[in-house]
Amino acid sequence: MGFLAWTRRDWFLIVVSVVAPVAAVFFLLPARLVGPAELEDPPLGRFVEVTVDRVQPLPWTFHNDHRTITARFALGWIGERAVLMQTDPEIPPGPTFQGELHRLSGEPRRWVAQAPGLEAVVYDAVLDISKPQQRTLVAVMAIVFSLGALGVWLWRLRQWSAPAHAAVAPGLIAPPLDVLPPRTDEIVAAAVRKHAPLYYFAVYFVLYAMLVMALPGVIIAAKLEPHFWDTSSTSRQIEMFALGMVLASPVSIWPFLWWVRRRRVELERVVRDGVVTGGVVTSATAWNRANSYTIVEISAAIDGVSRRYRGLVRRVPGWARPETPVRVLANRDDRYAIVIAPTGDDFAARRR
Repeated sequence: MGFLAWTRRDWFLIVVSVVAPVAAVFFLLPARLVGPAELEDPPLGRFVEVTVDRVQPLPWTFHNDHRTITARFALGWIGERAVLMQTDPEIPPGPTFQGELHRLSGEPRRWVAQAPGLEAVVYDAVLDISKPQQRTLVAVMAIVFSLGALGVWLWRLRQWSAPAHAAVAPGLIAPPLDVLPPRTDEIVAAAVRKHAPLYYFAVYFVLYAMLVMALPGVIIAAKLEPHFWDTSSTSRQIEMFALGMVLASPVSIWPFLWWVRRRRVELERVVRDGVVTGGVVTSATAWNRANSYTIVEISAAIDGVSRRYRGLVRRVPGWARPETPVRVLANRDDRYAIVIAPTGDDFAARRR
């Protein structure tokens, strides 16, 4: 595969591998100490730490559609000058504050301009300290994406370093699946680890946890705290999601575990007792524009009954075209089958 084809196929992984570590380092950097001299030419967009002499609350607020206060404003006085601060509905006591510096614009600039004598003493910047937990949350997410990208690269390296499968003659079955049923526990365990590995279900578990296990946390938050999404901090929201997952796990985890167990048991039954029969590729379609996966449909006769299966293989193999003969290991009444290509590669397929 050429370099351009490789970058087209893995562009998202490459972007994540570069951006995620940079974002993690950026959001984990300590706050930059700034004083009156730096505020004269404020480092906009930077995470800074400012120490003030006193805090003067202001009547200016931001509201949401429900007329709930989402942010307040206050003046942090440093000598004879002041920096405008955007805070949570409850103004922290200080005197040291950390947040991001932004240009004084929009409604705050209009408010400052309308206040008598205030425009001359306020710095041309707003210190946003309203959501201090967001930087930590983004940094944690960036670290998770970085570790995930590293795991994918290690997995790709393991695939690249693995010896290529030796081609076998069409119509033959690559060992160890060429033995007569019932097959041994070692053969069954090896096939299940390959076609239904536990890490394969990790993505399904994450989605399941987000959609099902965290649902009680959302319900609790909506019932007990009507303005939870408007006034609570990010850490409080994460806490409620975690609480919901803990409370729901004894009940809601069992359907997921049952589904995982059922899939593995069905594959075990196919590998142990399945019969090998001839099949033919009926269609092969690229799954995405990068041609990194191909959807293959196979037709086979299992114990005299016509069955159609669909599976997913990496890239676009040379045999993935209509009328290519393959071998199918399956039982007539099971949903899953193992298809063996002419090259000796095998993959799991599901009955349509």
